[in-house]
Parts: sequence; C-alpha cells; structure tokens
Amino acid sequence: MVFGLHGGGGVPKETNDQQFSNHKNFYGKYLPEGTVWVAPRSVEDKPDMWRKPYMEDFLYGLTQAFTSLNLVDPNKVFLTGYSAGGDGVYHMAPRMADHYAAAAMMAGHPNNVDLHNIRNLPFSIQVGGKDTPYNRNVLAQKEIDIIDNYRDEYGGFEQNSEVRPNKPHWMDFGETEIFPWFFQKERNPYPDFVLFNEHPDRQKHMLYYVKTEQDRNPKQLAEVEKNGNKFHITGDFPVTIQVNRNMVDFDSPIEIWHNGEQTFKTNPQVRQDVMQKNPSGKT
Repeated sequence: MVFGLHGGGGVPKETNDQQFSNHKNFYGKYLPEGTVWVAPRSVEDKPDMWRKPYMEDFLYGLTQAFTSLNLVDPNKVFLTGYSAGGDGVYHMAPRMADHYAAAAMMAGHPNNVDLHNIRNLPFSIQVGGKDTPYNRNVLAQKEIDIIDNYRDEYGGFEQNSEVRPNKPHWMDFGETEIFPWFFQKERNPYPDFVLFNEHPDRQKHMLYYVKTEQDRNPKQLAEVEKNGNKFHITGDFPVTIQVNRNMVDFDSPIEIWHNGEQTFKTNPQVRQDVMQKNPSGKT
C-alpha cells in the first residue's frame, strides 16, 4: 500500500480540491501490479496540513483499515508526497518511521525537520535543481548531506536521493526512477538499533519498541542498541523497552544497560493486563 499526499497547502479550498483530484491516480502507471494507492484529501487547507498533530492517528487509522482485513501487508506500506505533500513526508516520516517500509519526499520543503528517527527507514529526497522557490533545491541538498553524515556516525540511514539537474518544481515523473529500489523495501518492526527524539509538533513518546515516559526537549536523543536479549541505552532520561516473543527469547533473562551500567535483569513474564494495555498491532 502506498500513501500519496497531494500538493497545495495554504491556498484556496478549490486549489487543494484540484490538487487532490490530480493525485488520485498520480503515479498509477508507475506502481507495481497489485498496489493499493491511497490518496487522501487533506483535512485542512493550511501550509502545514500534512504535519498537524493529528496526522499520525489519521494515517495510522487508514493503514489499520486495510491491514486488519488482511488486504495489505503491514510491512509493505509506503509513504510518498509531492510539493506540500513532500513537506508532510519530511515530517511524518520521522514521526512514523516505525510504520513504513520506505518514504519518498518529492519537491517539498523541510521546515527545519530533524531526521534522526529515520535511521531504519529507507528514504528518498527528490527535488528539481531549478526548484528555487523557498530554496527547496538548496535545502534538499543540505538534508541529503545531513543523512549521509548520520549514516557515517550511526550506520543505517539508507537513502536514494537526488537534486535533479535542470528540473523545476515539476519533475515530469523523473522521480519515479527510484521506484524499483523503493518498492523492494520491507519494514523491520524490531531493528537492532533505534534513534529516537521527540518531534516538536507532537510528543509521541514511542518509536518501535522504545518508549519514553515524559515530555522532553526535542534535541534529546535516545540511542538503543539491541543484541539478543540485551538492550544498551544511551540517554539522560527514562526509557522503557517493550518486548514480545518476536524480538527476544522469553526463556532467557532480559538485561537492560544504561550508559554502560547494567540497571535491570529479569526473566520475562507474560501478563494479560500488559497485553490488553499495549496491543501488539500498535508497533
């Protein structure tokens, strides 16, 4: 399943309606056979329409509608967006990195995004080299370089990005050249290394199996490395690790290490009250 977020933004309703209509079959002939293309109409006609605090629940609810009926594979859900929709991808990808197999940002503006959370999410930035309004072309290259630097520091951060020479805001579907790479990706719900910081638009408190118990400065970064039943946490705030049988051996102790010191060790117990409170489908 592929989400396509349309362009427009802070323009009259009629313009967003037209952009929505265009997007209904935007990448139709470029999609793999059997793809479910989901192109929702933005709820508001605002510049930040695709990054509102409620967008996670909106997109997640649409995903659940398909995955709960076994119509799509939850590990093969993709996020794309063009222009204002690309703005949304820049921000919703790090907020929902644990939901998608890959994300592609087309012709958007980053609006001071922080991309640490996409360490395990294959990502593509596609912008025309002549797309100069709002410095989209310059800022796209800046974000590409930042991702490269993160990869050198942390590993991961797979990307297939390009500022396309001589292309304006409309790239004439040249961005679809990434699709053979893009659609072969598959979500890993339990990566061995997670980077997690809060997004300023919404304090969500959970990414993959890493949960925080309090609001914190978005610049504070939690690093969690998983090695079998051992979890090594780096950070100066409380972190909870949520586990299930798909990611650890319940017949062996689980160890938590924080900033180099072991702080917790126990044999896991299956409890009905925990399962009811934290349904496995949420992650």
